[in-house]
Amino acid sequence: MSKRTPWHGFVAVLLVMTFTCFSSVADDDDYEVGTSAVPLPAGRPQNNPPPPPPPPKPKPKPPTPKPQVSDRLILIPHAVQAEKTAGDLLYYQYLGIGDGSASWGKTGIKVGNGWNFKQVFSGGNGVLFAVNDAGELFYYQYLGMRDGSSSWGAASANKIGDGWNFKQVFSGGDGVLFAINHAGELFYYQYLGMRDGSSSWGVASGNKIGDGWNFKQVFAADAGVIFAINQSGELFYYQYLGMADGSSSWGVAGNKIGEGWNFREVFYGGNGAIFAVTDAGDLLYYKYLGLRDGSSSWDATGNPIGNGWNFKQVFSGGHGVIFARP
Repeated sequence: MSKRTPWHGFVAVLLVMTFTCFSSVADDDDYEVGTSAVPLPAGRPQNNPPPPPPPPKPKPKPPTPKPQVSDRLILIPHAVQAEKTAGDLLYYQYLGIGDGSASWGKTGIKVGNGWNFKQVFSGGNGVLFAVNDAGELFYYQYLGMRDGSSSWGAASANKIGDGWNFKQVFSGGDGVLFAINHAGELFYYQYLGMRDGSSSWGVASGNKIGDGWNFKQVFAADAGVIFAINQSGELFYYQYLGMADGSSSWGVAGNKIGEGWNFREVFYGGNGAIFAVTDAGDLLYYKYLGLRDGSSSWDATGNPIGNGWNFKQVFSGGHGVIFARP
């Protein structure tokens, strides 16, 4: 039998204490078995994954853009765009001669002053005729048809005739002038100085070619076509065949092609375009398709293309150019 030493009792006590401590750790509910002894957060089930993060807040929608207003406004030219001074001659460039649109180029440009005449009308290709109160007829050659510049030919203001005391005088194109006296007689004149402003006239000038022209307004188109408006606002078509020789020769004459032409002023603009100015100063566009045969055929009728045209006189220079006299 071996002899027990004091060391044997000490070892026994140490073993008992170690076993007790181990058992206490294994039974503790606040620790996980088989893992390191790390405390779990209070109030959370053990071994469950963390809850998903909250969904992101929706981003605010960008504000709906407002409709953009064009910085280029299309202005219908009217009288207030040009300074109204008596005797001035104003230039307007109409770009809708083919379709009747309210399309304009340069507008309201002052190209002359001192135009205090009884009557002014265009002869085509920049030539203007003016009649004063004494019955004197003057020739002007305007060179700014394309750009509205204040450019005039050297022969401008040439006096080319006397005794033009007619009720109305108007051009038929190609140097032909028509004149109506107060008795309603229609006369033919052939002016030969279109290029140089000379006082040169054809031998048939002064030929009487018609009677009964007691209309409210008469104006001509091209190739011998003449329009006439009576007091009732009826529009008539006439085809004059004596353009070259001044004879009393007519084709279709007196065809009624419209009603309601009760305007302050009506004038022809070329290519079948007819312009009318109302008493309120509105400018209207008409497209006549019966130039060859005098039929009542129209395309655009009464298109509004301007307002404020309260001038003393408005007339066409051809090629979309319109002149106005305050």
